[in-house]
Amino acid sequence: FGVPADRVSIDLARDVIFKGAKIQGIIGRKVWDTWNDMNRLLEEGLDLTPIVTHKIALEDYETAFELIREGQCGKVVMFPGAEASTSGGI
Repeated sequence: FGVPADRVSIDLARDVIFKGAKIQGIIGRKVWDTWNDMNRLLEEGLDLTPIVTHKIALEDYETAFELIREGQCGKVVMFPGAEASTSGGI
């Protein structure tokens, strides 16, 4: 996750043409500003409890995606090895 600290090289012929790799980038967002702003809000006591509607085990990601697709949730938080819950909070 995140932006690599060092240069990344890609062999266009081998990786993209022959192996069919797809390259996708994003623009228009300062990633670190977002993290810093959120960290500040959490340190100031921002309560996320009202928006977290489901906590789901990472292994049950399909259930989480279905809830999201159907619009049947607020925020879904997935945890490795967690048990499913519909109680708010993290």
